[in-house]
Amino acid sequence: MRSRGELMGQAAPARDHLGWWLMIRCGCGYLVDYPVRLLIDHYGPEADLHLISARLRCLNCKERPVSVELVDRPDRRGEGHGGGTPATIKPLP
Repeated sequence: MRSRGELMGQAAPARDHLGWWLMIRCGCGYLVDYPVRLLIDHYGPEADLHLISARLRCLNCKERPVSVELVDRPDRRGEGHGGGTPATIKPLP
């Protein structure tokens, strides 16, 4: 397991995405949203989200996710069901 210092980088520092969640999709169909603020609590504000996402494994099948994106709120699954404003989803920078 890498130390906190090894997970620090410049490409996508967690501090720049404090109010966001990682939307993690697996090929088995499992989907989870993980708050970036919890990653900051564990790895620190300078932790690189690319390095963290490269280590992720599915809780269901233990495989690596097929995609990891940023989402501004985890309720985006309800889009189109009630006319609310769609969530913003973007790739890791």
